[in-house]
Amino acid sequence: MLYILPFVAILLFFYLLAHVVTEYRLFAAPLHAQMRLSDLAGFLAPLVLAKRGMIVIGLYHVPVASLVLGLVMMWKARRWSILAVLPAGLLLAFSRSFVGADNVAWLSVSPILWLSIPLLWCAVLSGIGMQGLIQAGFADRKWVLAATIVLGALAIITLLLAAKYFQFLFGLADGYARLFVQTAQMYLLGAIATGILFFMMRQNLRIHWLRWTLLCAALGVDILLGARHVVDGIL
Repeated sequence: MLYILPFVAILLFFYLLAHVVTEYRLFAAPLHAQMRLSDLAGFLAPLVLAKRGMIVIGLYHVPVASLVLGLVMMWKARRWSILAVLPAGLLLAFSRSFVGADNVAWLSVSPILWLSIPLLWCAVLSGIGMQGLIQAGFADRKWVLAATIVLGALAIITLLLAAKYFQFLFGLADGYARLFVQTAQMYLLGAIATGILFFMMRQNLRIHWLRWTLLCAALGVDILLGARHVVDGIL
């Protein structure tokens, strides 16, 4: 039941602002923001959506590996209620796309606030997965290998998208193509880092400080190179 509290808190907060505090009519986020299913592309290429000034949905590139591992950990632990938070939050955030804005307007809740719940969920599971990468042993190597494969596959997909954008006439889309290339580089960096961890686990090496150093270095490079585009898109 505790997982329902964030949804109830947001609902009550917006209801009070819209219907009780009538003198000021304060809103924490625009009520008429329209979320589109295409915004989910931010999970694949957040830098491209930030460049286009769209709402960025997702994480940085390297934490995708820890998110995959966090999902596996929750699945193996049978924490079904935790896994249900993500689809519930996304359903509410995108409800106006398939239900109609008028039918859900009575809630007086901005889709952006509903979206904050699944984004926070992804961040928490990434942290859980990061701890899992640090503590994983020989028996867990297959899941780390799976996370490495996911990052490698994302790197290939974004490189193919970059090649497609480079083919636009007169180089009109070269800016987006270069962002896809940078995205692929970040995914490749994450794949290399988790691949090294995989081989360490195969040799049953539990050098925690080396694992922390490796992951923090990859995350630092990802944040340093990616934050500039995200901040520019917000400003």
